[in-house]
Amino acid sequence: GLATPLTWPKLMLAAVGLCALGWAIDEGWKAFNVLPLPPSAAEEALEFGDVGFEKDVDELPLLPIVLGLSLAMVYAFVIPLMGFTAATVVFLLLWFLVGGIRKPVQLLSVTLIGTLVLLYVFVKLALMPLDRGQGAFGDFTIALFRLLGIY
Repeated sequence: GLATPLTWPKLMLAAVGLCALGWAIDEGWKAFNVLPLPPSAAEEALEFGDVGFEKDVDELPLLPIVLGLSLAMVYAFVIPLMGFTAATVVFLLLWFLVGGIRKPVQLLSVTLIGTLVLLYVFVKLALMPLDRGQGAFGDFTIALFRLLGIY
């Protein structure tokens, strides 16, 4: 038919990439003042009498946005090679590092627990055949799924 078990993950990754691209373009326009900007949150706060709010407004740094967008795009391309499991672990580790999480216990626990939850939801509950990866990655994924009782 028209849809396969891989249709949904591919559509979701494409949608995430499209949203990230739109966000990057929007932030790029703001950073380079290509288009006139609407009034900032601080200016609106002052206009409506919310004194003190203007101190909370920070400019978004461009580097984490570019890194996050790049990570999401690379993640989509390495899943067939590395498999969903290994690619997700690497992606989440790097994503959280870019996002500012630096505590090793927090970083590893959220990454590993998050990956396990995703595996159970997609493979065990939704019965979606995720990419296992090629070569050693495929062997690792099969062994892990058997160990976890997913496969």
